[in-house]
Amino acid sequence: MASDLAAQGLARVGQALGSGGGVEAVRRLTGGSQAVSHALLFERVGWVVLKRWPSREPAVATGEFARLRFASRRGLPAPRPLAVDPDGDWFGGPALVMTHLAGQVVLRAAPGPWIAQSAETLVRIHGTPLPTPLEPALAVPHAGIAWTPLPPERFPRTPRVRRLLAAVDRLQDDHRAGPGPQVFLHHDFRQHNVLWQRERLTGVVDWHDARVGPAASDVAYATVDLVRTNGTRAADRFVAAYEAAGGAVDDLPRWQALWLASQLPWMHRWTTVRLEPGGRTLTRALVTRRLRAFADRVIARL
Repeated sequence: MASDLAAQGLARVGQALGSGGGVEAVRRLTGGSQAVSHALLFERVGWVVLKRWPSREPAVATGEFARLRFASRRGLPAPRPLAVDPDGDWFGGPALVMTHLAGQVVLRAAPGPWIAQSAETLVRIHGTPLPTPLEPALAVPHAGIAWTPLPPERFPRTPRVRRLLAAVDRLQDDHRAGPGPQVFLHHDFRQHNVLWQRERLTGVVDWHDARVGPAASDVAYATVDLVRTNGTRAADRFVAAYEAAGGAVDDLPRWQALWLASQLPWMHRWTTVRLEPGGRTLTRALVTRRLRAFADRVIARL
């Protein structure tokens, strides 16, 4: 059993789920930088996922609960929220329990049909009918309005960066002036948040940032992630598959400029990652080189 999960807290989770017995197994789940997740096995309930935040702000738990409820009730491949503890009664901080989805994260070495599956799933997410009025959790500002760059001392304004940020400024001015077409965004759609089983996409996790905004935001975010792991051709295949299933994406280069400007400052934290068995090893130098080359291509298209 994980040492940082108090038995009393686990018992309270079981009570919230209506389990007649104690926890039978605990497994730490990898990934996630803002929260800690464990898979828990309860009698009569089965496997569930417990997510806990270091923040004391209750809204981190209630917000994700609301977003998961919205997504799962509309048939999207999202976990179903089961119980929430915004006040920290279970473990001292906000926590959430959700269903456990089959599958695992797979970082593939080569482009293939998985790219189209990912793109088509994003089209499905974006096609979700929006409620009127919007639930508060979905109405928070998207990155095209709310994102701000790091200060110059932490993100040097090289000529490349200045051109990216100039495009982002224009993009955000336009979106602050008028919302334009809006869809349901995952707002963190990347390979580490997609689950696979036997070459089939089985789920999308980490809906903590889901909200309403322009479809191009999610598409651009996914392409930047694909450039890091597989290069520009994989990113282009994703866009082509998305547009084949969901129609043309407007303003993609400016959104790619935003997400590049968001990702470039954190390359120093990149650790070596091995792609699926037999694939190449990704290093910080390789990923940085790919993103810089992609940034130059985006700038040329602005």
